[in-house]
Amino acid sequence: MINLIDLKEKLQVFYYHYIYTPIYDFIENISNLIYWIPKVWHDNECFDFGSVYYLLYYKLKHMEKFYKNNNTSINHLKITNEIMIAKNLAKRLNEDDYINNASIEYDKKWEDKGLFNFIPCKYDKNGKIIAYTSVDRNKEQSRDFDNCYKLSNYLEKQDREYLFKYLTRNIRKWY
Repeated sequence: MINLIDLKEKLQVFYYHYIYTPIYDFIENISNLIYWIPKVWHDNECFDFGSVYYLLYYKLKHMEKFYKNNNTSINHLKITNEIMIAKNLAKRLNEDDYINNASIEYDKKWEDKGLFNFIPCKYDKNGKIIAYTSVDRNKEQSRDFDNCYKLSNYLEKQDREYLFKYLTRNIRKWY
């Protein structure tokens, strides 16, 4: 005689393994496609580093949302915070706005003064200008601008190195 409790357990295992899980996985995969298609669609083929930061940002954003809403892990809030730090670094690197941050003092000091004078250097047969050359207006202003550029590179390098060291140290804990 068939034991009804055993039959019920076998049906539950069958239902979960062969019906519920494949349907749930299918819906989850469709959801992932909907999330990722716009991000991958806008990825350009020149393989620049900005694309890597862009995709990494959205991956970390997706992971952060998962851990924030899913408290199955004991330390999900700590993991969420760690992912948020990496996500924000990836976002800053993707936006690549370091020159604007580095030139705040320069902009206050020099306001709207142009850095260069543009002087015509080539003309066509009719005397129309076809090329210009640039000449520094002010050596101090040029030096200040070079310092802004160096600071911008330093800030970007600092964030890049911190992001990858941070990922190396923490990524294995985010499972």
